[in-house]
Amino acid sequence: AGLFGILGVMLGGSIMNINGGAVLNPVQVLFNSFLIGIFPAIAISTDSTEPGIMDASPRDPSIPIFNAKTAPIWIMFGLFQSAASLLPWIWQDELGVPVAQSMTFAILSLTTVLMAISLRRSLVPGWAGPYIPYWLWMAVPAALTWLCVELPVLQKILLTTSLTGSQWMAVLLACMITPTVIEITKAIQRSRAQSAVSR
Repeated sequence: AGLFGILGVMLGGSIMNINGGAVLNPVQVLFNSFLIGIFPAIAISTDSTEPGIMDASPRDPSIPIFNAKTAPIWIMFGLFQSAASLLPWIWQDELGVPVAQSMTFAILSLTTVLMAISLRRSLVPGWAGPYIPYWLWMAVPAALTWLCVELPVLQKILLTTSLTGSQWMAVLLACMITPTVIEITKAIQRSRAQSAVSR
C-alpha cells in the first residue's frame, strides 16, 4: 500500500505539473522507499501472531496475496496517502517550494509509519497491543523523519528545511487521514465478519 502512495505522489506531481514534477527530490524518494520502509518490514516480519488467527478459516494458498479483493483496497490506501502528501502544495505560494517539499516528505514518511501500525493486523485495530517491540520499531523511522527535516547535517543530504510548530501540526493532521480510512475500512470488515459468523 505504501508503494502505491509513493507512486501516486510522483505521478500526481507530474500530471499536475507541481514544481515541474519534482514534488520530492530523488534522494528523498529513495530515503522514503528504502530506509523508512525497511523498519515496518522488519517489525511486521518479527511481530507476534494476530489474536484469534487460529479461529479463522485457512487462506487458500492458490490465491495470491495481491488479488482482486485486496488490490483495490491497497490502491485506495495508497491514493489517500499520496493525496495527503500533496496537500502542502496547495499553499505553495505561501509556504515556498523548500517548505512544501519538506512537508510532503514528512507526511509521506510518517504516514508510512502510521499505515504500518494500522495494517499490522488484518481486522484487529492498529492501536491494540502488544506494543513492544512493534511500536519501538515504528518509533525509529518516526524519529528519523524528524531528524531529516530538522538536523542540519541531514538537511544538506536530503535538501530539506526546518518546519515551524504550526507546519508540523499540519503535517501530523495530514498523516492521520490514511490510517483513519484504514481503520474505518477494517471496522466495516469486522462488522461483516461478525455478521457472517452470526448467520
